[in-house]
Amino acid sequence: MKNPSLDLYYLVKSLSPQDKVNFKVFTKKNSRSTDQVYLRLFDLISLMKEYDEHKLLSKFGDRKDKKWLTTAKVRLYKMILKSLNAFASDSEIEIAQHLQSSRILFKKGLYKQAYTILLKAKKKAIKGEKFEVLPGIYETERLLIGKLFYKEKRLLQHKKVASDYKKALGHLDELAQSKSAMHFSISYGSIQGIARTGTEIEQLKDQLILPASEEPVSNRAKIYFYAAYSNFYRFSGNIEKSYEYSRKTVLAIESRRDLIEENIRMYIASLHNHVLLLQELKNFSEVSATLNKLYNIIPGLADLKSHLQNKLNAEMTESEIAATNESIFMVETNQYILTGEFAEGVKKIDKINEVMEKQSHLLIGNKTVSCIIHYNFAYLYFGAERYEDAIFWLNKVLNEEHEYLQEDLHALTKVVNLIFHYEIGNENLLDYFVRSTYRFLYKRKRLYELEGTILTFIRKKIPFLQNQKEIKEQFKILKKELESLSKDSYQQRVMEHFDFISWLESKITGRKFAAVFKENNLKK
Repeated sequence: MKNPSLDLYYLVKSLSPQDKVNFKVFTKKNSRSTDQVYLRLFDLISLMKEYDEHKLLSKFGDRKDKKWLTTAKVRLYKMILKSLNAFASDSEIEIAQHLQSSRILFKKGLYKQAYTILLKAKKKAIKGEKFEVLPGIYETERLLIGKLFYKEKRLLQHKKVASDYKKALGHLDELAQSKSAMHFSISYGSIQGIARTGTEIEQLKDQLILPASEEPVSNRAKIYFYAAYSNFYRFSGNIEKSYEYSRKTVLAIESRRDLIEENIRMYIASLHNHVLLLQELKNFSEVSATLNKLYNIIPGLADLKSHLQNKLNAEMTESEIAATNESIFMVETNQYILTGEFAEGVKKIDKINEVMEKQSHLLIGNKTVSCIIHYNFAYLYFGAERYEDAIFWLNKVLNEEHEYLQEDLHALTKVVNLIFHYEIGNENLLDYFVRSTYRFLYKRKRLYELEGTILTFIRKKIPFLQNQKEIKEQFKILKKELESLSKDSYQQRVMEHFDFISWLESKITGRKFAAVFKENNLKK
């Protein structure tokens, strides 16, 4: 371990309530007198919100020094891993254990016993579509056939194994291709965001290497296949097609309860992506139904006050519960924005933020969703005309969390920052912000027509406007330009993250932004 302190801390924090119980049972069952010290160390780390080595040492008195603590942490780390292995119930682990037992029995010459256990492993692997472990099973079966069968029967068994082996390798190839495409599409999208030109879509196609359009045979491969295509269409701007494949992804996972139990994060992520697509399509009735599925993963989740006290699902780790919380918070804040209920959304911010701060230590290295939630906070405050609060949250995104933002959202946030400062009357800072934003967008190759139009207007028009009449006339011209740009699907997608046209209309008509936004968006 490169950093035993943090590695141990993150391992302890990743444990579910049941994992912690199992660890204590395992340690007491295999205990030595010195193990009580490790149990105490485990309990102390479990209670920490942030790792504090000095605090740990102070709990053990003068008899224990830093060198002792370093050794103790390494030992405790190994003890936890042994406990997790001892209580592991994952089907892949069970299959691997059966296979290992079969090989041990084979070496001892107990061929019938070895074959009986091997068949159990094979049955589980085929039923669970665990194609990764089947080659090892078939290799062992070949050895056993040579010991247990004779003449024609041996030949038939070898032919069957050869056929099954080939079929398994075909399934494994399908699975590998679909997995690779899905993981690449997620990584590409998390960096670049939505394609803004036809050239960018072609680049995405070239790099993604989508699997053949014919659906895979196995259910596991189908899940990754559907997810890869959903991501591709989403980043290409085809939301209807993305929704179609996202729906198939969710249904494929839900058809296999064992997959949900073994990889709850995949199910949470699939529901999360699906509900975001539903929101983009403004299919609010289905949004509610899908959101309820997320609520039902952890009973009582809808009550913000009980989020971190919830113990109803002992198999979920604290980090999985935290990830589910954040998925829900993102969807909920999106919903308030999309329906124009800015004031109602603002009422929820303090409670949501309180939970997010309490669980932030559980999501180290996974800040993208929390960053988007903070952007949503800024948007909600803006819509509620609380501009100081809006700027506070936008600054948090720009100054502290920008590295977690997709390139398209980072660029948009820079432009939105100009609007926020204009509203609060910081016109003396606009020229500096415009120059800084222009350099940023140009350097990142994100200076598209929409961003360029707004930057040019703020820099070349606003400083020279003398009165409200001139301001309104120029806003009308800008509004027409943006309305023309919105007919281009590439430009229109970015406007969904901030409604520039409704904002301009509110300035022209003197009406509240929230009222104009609601009128323009709910009639679509």
